[in-house]
Formats: sequence, C-alpha cells, structure tokens
Amino acid sequence: MTPNNTGDMDDVLPKEQAMHVEDNSRPEISREHREYLLRRHGTLKLNPLPSDDRADPLNWPSWKKHTTLLLVAFHSFMANFIGAGVIPAYDTFADIFDVSVQDASYYTSVVILFTGITPLFWKPLSDRFGRRPVWLVSTLGALICNVGCAKCTSYGTMMLCRILTATFISPPLAIGTAVVMEVFFQHERGRKMGIWALFVTLGPPCGPFVMGFVTYHIGWQWMYWIFAIINALQFILYLFLGPETRYMRHHPLGVSQTQVEYLHFRRIDPKPFTLFEFYQPILLVRYLEIMTPVVSYAMVFGFCSVMSTVEIPGLLGLKFGFNSQEIGLQFLGVIIGTLTDCHPDQSASIGVFVSLVRQLWGFLGPFWYPDMFATLGLRGSAGLMVSLIIAVAIIPVALLHWKGGSHREQNED
Repeated sequence: MTPNNTGDMDDVLPKEQAMHVEDNSRPEISREHREYLLRRHGTLKLNPLPSDDRADPLNWPSWKKHTTLLLVAFHSFMANFIGAGVIPAYDTFADIFDVSVQDASYYTSVVILFTGITPLFWKPLSDRFGRRPVWLVSTLGALICNVGCAKCTSYGTMMLCRILTATFISPPLAIGTAVVMEVFFQHERGRKMGIWALFVTLGPPCGPFVMGFVTYHIGWQWMYWIFAIINALQFILYLFLGPETRYMRHHPLGVSQTQVEYLHFRRIDPKPFTLFEFYQPILLVRYLEIMTPVVSYAMVFGFCSVMSTVEIPGLLGLKFGFNSQEIGLQFLGVIIGTLTDCHPDQSASIGVFVSLVRQLWGFLGPFWYPDMFATLGLRGSAGLMVSLIIAVAIIPVALLHWKGGSHREQNED
C-alpha cells in the first residue's frame, strides 16, 4: 500500500518498516532455492514465497506450525479466561472486602481495559526482540501476579495485582494475528485465524464456568492458584515447544536453526524504537474498511460477551440467590453457542487496534450496564442493545460489503 495524494496515509508505516508486507511479485530465485522449495513444498505457487532457510517459519513442518498456533491460541484463551474467571466470586469478594458486587465486577473491567491498552507497548518490543521472549515474559509475569492475587487481603491490592496480571497476559490477544501471518501461507490463514479467534471467544464463558465450581468447592484463592499453575505450564511449553516466529532473513552466519528458533534472546531487529510505533495502530481509525468492522466487532463484544458475563451475578445471582457454582453454570450456553483479508501489510497493527477498541468498549460497559437495567428494565435494555447493534454493527458492515472494495481501491490507487 502506498500513500495517495490526499495525504490520507501519511501516518502509516512505509512498506520497508511494515511488519508484514505481502509481496505478490515472483522474484527470480536461484536453482538451489527453487529445488529446495519444490522438495519441501512440492510447488512454487506459494504466497508469500519462503526463503530456502529451514529456520523460516513458512518452511517448518506442519506439526511445528500447528503446535505454535495452538500455544498462542491457548495463550489468548487464557488471557480472557483469567479476566472473566473471577466472575462467580463477585459475591465472595463483596463480602470479604466489604464492597458492592458492582465494585467487585471491576476486577474484570480492569483486565478488559489493560489487555486492550498494553499490547500497544508489547508489539514494538516483540518486533525488536522477537515473539518468543515476549511469550516467556508474559507467562512468567502472569504466574507471579496470580500468586500475588491469591495472597491478597484487601480490595486495593488485589486490584493492583489484577492490573499487573492483565499487563503481562495481554500480548497474544493482539500479536496472535501476526504469528498466523508469519507461520502460514496466504491460502491457509483464513482457517488458522478462525482457530485463534475461536480460542479468544471461548475464554470469557469458559473462565467463569470452570471457576464457579472451583470457588464453590475449594475457595476463591484456589481460583488464582489454578491460574498460576496453568501459566507455569504455558511457560514450560513455550520454553521447549515455542520457537521464534519473527524470522529475520539476514540472521548472522554460522548460527544454527536451533539457536535462531530457541536460544536467541538478544535483539533481532537493530532498527531504533520510534514513538510513532507505540501509537501507530490507533491511527488506523482513519480507514473506513478497518474502522467499520472493528467498531461492529466491539459493539457485539460489549453486549454479547462483556454484558452477558459481567452482569450475570448482578442480574441472576441476586435475583435468584445463585451460589458461585450455579452462576458458573449460566455460562454453559455461551460456550455451546460459540462452538477477511483487507490490509495484510498492516495485519499486526490491525490486531492491536481491534484489541484496543474491543477492550475499551468492554471496559466502559460495566460502568453503565447497571444504570441501563435500572432505568429501562430488561425489555427496554434489550431493545436498546438490539438498536445499537443494528445501527453500529449490521448496517455499517452491509455498507462496507457494498462499497468497501471501491473505497479500498481508491486508497491504494
């Protein structure tokens, strides 16, 4: 994508600085390179065209690619699982910390907020130092913070630990899309992105469903201990089975494939940091074909994910006197119900931007959902939510399908 004369794209990273640039040209390659690709893939019709290096993620065997995908997808699942997993314990927290149930719900709200904001900082770090160090720091940091949550004795200290947990656990929610782009060919990405998205979507209902039983039978502290144990297992799996996917074509000579993928913990991209990198995803708000589905997604996420999970203890727990286990069971229906390539050169930035808008909208919801139900009642609230989804999600997406192609062609002209 190149800047047009109107200056609409002045703030977008130039092609040479973009993380993922799809080069659809067919460059001349050496005979050895051609023979390697034919031997490895059986065809030269590959997009993007991989190098002749075994360390290139595009050349990895299928098992290695899918192991990497599952590790990152499960990491994304755990980010939402940890965020929503405390929902069945709202009443318990309200009692032991002498706060309201709504105040207890902010333990989820702050996680939603910080898992949306902090990827803005993780993305540039992962560009320079690689994805693997970020995954290891993420899981180890989340482990320590979840242990801290289990040991908390006050509302404020647990809030601080939840914020730190969200900060550490957040990277895969945004960078996960970049891993899919780095490991799989263009014709494979739709299905693989769907796998990642499924894990992301299952996190919010699975967390409270499972932790409802834990909280009811063995106590809220064990909720955090289980989070920490899972984080420890993730760290071990990443250490031995999570290779580096941020492939640099010009890595140092004499460096083995194992060193490139597992043992290289130094900076891999020498380009200096710029302030622009830390806010560049926000500038994607200027592109209609990106902003429309992002806002649509955020609107549906706010009502169908955050509202239906965060408000269940307040609406059903208090109304019917449900205990934590019974509250967790209310998420079973969401779990069962859960069971396109517009700017590939900005794929990683789009992932960060989607996460930011989605999490910000999800964070704001719990501050006005209770007032909405109190003022409009259940029927009025349902009508308002349907109206907003139609106005902000369905109609704009329909318009984007109608005019999006021509609008994008104008930007790329």
